[in-house]
Amino acid sequence: MRELQRAIQIDSSYHGAGPLRLLARLQHKLPGCLGGGSARALLNYKAAVNLAPENTVTRIYFAELLMESDERALSQEQLELVLNAAADPNWAFEIERDKRIAEEMLAKLHRPG
Repeated sequence: MRELQRAIQIDSSYHGAGPLRLLARLQHKLPGCLGGGSARALLNYKAAVNLAPENTVTRIYFAELLMESDERALSQEQLELVLNAAADPNWAFEIERDKRIAEEMLAKLHRPG
C-alpha cells in the first residue's frame, strides 16, 4: 500500500484516478487488520470519482461498496451514471463492459428480497 500512497502523491489523476481507485478497491476487499476498511475505501472512491468522474470502472467498484453498505439509492445513482457514460475511444472496452455490469447490478438491486 505504500507504493500506492506514493503513486497518489506523484499523480493521483494518472490513468483515470487509477492509484486512488486501486487503493480504494484494496481497502474495500481487505480485512481491517491488513489495511482494509469500508470507511477508508468510501473516501478514496469519492476522491477518485471527483478526479475522474467519467471513469466507469471506479463507479462500478464504488456502486458495489455502496450496495454492500445498503446504500441502495446511492449505488443506483452510480450505476445509472455508468449506463449514461459518453463514448470514449480510449476507454471503449471498459465502458462497454461496465455498462453490461451496471445493468446486471441494477437488476440485482431491484430484485425482491
